[in-house]
Amino acid sequence: MSIDQNWLEYQKSHAEAGVVAMGNLLDEGGKEDVLYVLKEIISLLEEIPVSDDKSGAINELLGDACENLEIAHSMMGGGE
Repeated sequence: MSIDQNWLEYQKSHAEAGVVAMGNLLDEGGKEDVLYVLKEIISLLEEIPVSDDKSGAINELLGDACENLEIAHSMMGGGE
């Protein structure tokens, strides 16, 4: 396995651990924390160009999702 493949597997395992951690947060009543993390992940996705998206619809949807998560987070009393 190449170094790049090892690095990718390492990152995937951390992402999977993050999903488990968010599930644990939800179990402990940390919904606002999970909403904040999801908003940040979507913000990262917005920065990645999508070659098939000539109209910009995908980034618009991601922007809407991010905005909605931010609103939900605020409504729950979450801060940055």
